[in-house]
Amino acid sequence: MMVRSGDRPSRRDIARPWYWLLGLTIGIHLVLPAPILATSAPGGGLSALRHHIIWYREPFAELVGLKEIGDQPIRALGSNLLGDIIFWLIIIGLVVALAVAAVEFLRREISTRIPIATAFTGISMLVLLAPYHYQRYIYTSTILGLILAVDGLRTLLKVLKWPRLGLIAAGCIIAIPAAQHTVTTKQSLGYHISYSYTLWGPESPVALELFEAVVDNTDERDVIVYNQARTMNLYTRRRAIQGNNLEMLMSRGDWFAQDRIEDYIQTPMTIDEAQALGLRAVWSNDRFILWRIPEPNVEEIAP
Repeated sequence: MMVRSGDRPSRRDIARPWYWLLGLTIGIHLVLPAPILATSAPGGGLSALRHHIIWYREPFAELVGLKEIGDQPIRALGSNLLGDIIFWLIIIGLVVALAVAAVEFLRREISTRIPIATAFTGISMLVLLAPYHYQRYIYTSTILGLILAVDGLRTLLKVLKWPRLGLIAAGCIIAIPAAQHTVTTKQSLGYHISYSYTLWGPESPVALELFEAVVDNTDERDVIVYNQARTMNLYTRRRAIQGNNLEMLMSRGDWFAQDRIEDYIQTPMTIDEAQALGLRAVWSNDRFILWRIPEPNVEEIAP
């Protein structure tokens, strides 16, 4: 879409990206084996909104540099008060920027603020309506949120006839958290430059052996319980689920690909416990065991 400076976009121009968004959302829902918004899942949907907003306060503060990981207060340059001030300046700036973007959108104005605010809102809603929460879910939202917060503070103080103060406040919410992590950032940079250890992922030989065993021993309709479900689906084209719930494993899975190294997202189980539950080891290597989950939860595969 080409719009010259000073032009007022038509309603069709404004609506076109929203039509694309709606179409892509419907298409992705039809293609993927699971919905994008798990609003009907336990712990998800609008009922989770308030809980997630409260929970993400500390991870957000950690990502913007106002809090150490763990049970630590929000602080800046050793001061809890300064940390709280900067944190709330970020929130105020973010709210102002979102409000201004909404007004500009309704007035059909051309603004670089609108797409950033739209992306922030859409990604945040995906995160806040999900049934689970992890810090990594808000990585993208944090970057966009800081951009909007800086813009919002400058806009607010410009309206209040304090444009110079707006520049100072916007600079402080970025510079102060960055300054207090200068030493640790330098140390981390030096550590990672000299870091030579290879962390194996799904391309490790033992993992590839597992995926080959899954393809050879399972049916295309089977469900594999594995601690990295998306990886299993990608490498084997089998349906896969993950979780650390024994009832889920026994009732919804056909096979259990067990990692011998304990993982928080994997159902804890010893070999003796697995055999006591009726699981049958079909294949194994130094890292993984592929268990067949017993009847009546699965149907035997015809030869």
